[in-house]
Amino acid sequence: MVSIPFTWELPGVLCRLRQRSLWWDNAIVGGPAVELVPGFFDSLDYVEEGHNEPGVLQRVNPLATLTTVGCIRRCGFCAIGTGRIEGEYRELEDWPDLPMVTDNNLLAASKAHFDRVIDRLVVHGWADLTRE
Repeated sequence: MVSIPFTWELPGVLCRLRQRSLWWDNAIVGGPAVELVPGFFDSLDYVEEGHNEPGVLQRVNPLATLTTVGCIRRCGFCAIGTGRIEGEYRELEDWPDLPMVTDNNLLAASKAHFDRVIDRLVVHGWADLTRE
């Protein structure tokens, strides 16, 4: 699984995937860049686009979780802020109970949601609320 956050990274990932590997026969690519430029990897029959695969964030960082998606801002240059990637800002009803919250906009959440997040973090004995 290859997560590609920025469109400028697509050509480099394509080059690496063309080189193949002794360790894998196929690959799944995903992330914001793949959503913005669908079909970029169509020339490689051993590469599949994966969208909304469960547990993708935990494959990148096994301790990380998200409790909200989207953004409250409307920055014209940002695919998330314009709603092209994650849609409107929303609080998730449930999320993997892990100690690293990587939300872009946790502080935009309602007080009730924020309190639920904190309550679920207490059991870990530590928490990291910084965006990776």
